[in-house]
Parts: sequence; C-alpha cells; structure tokens
Amino acid sequence: MGTKGIEIVNMDVDKVIKLLNRAFADEWLAYYQYWLGTRVIAKKR
Repeated sequence: MGTKGIEIVNMDVDKVIKLLNRAFADEWLAYYQYWLGTRVIAKKR
C-alpha cells in the first residue's frame, strides 16, 4: 500500500491486512462447510 493509501485508511497497514486475511479465511471456511454439507446430504439420498 502506498503513502496515499496509508493516509486514506489512517490505520496500521499490517492490521488492515490481518483483518482482510481473517475475513477471507472465514469466507473460505463457510464455503467449505456448505460444500461438505451438500456432499453429505447428496450421499444420503
């Protein structure tokens, strides 16, 4: 992130990246749980 971006965000860049990575990981976990659930249900039919 450039100097102008840091000014706009007005936060610690490392903290922003950490928060974005956490949100990304949460989304992947939700996707995987949904995908796994559909596989389990499909095998029961």
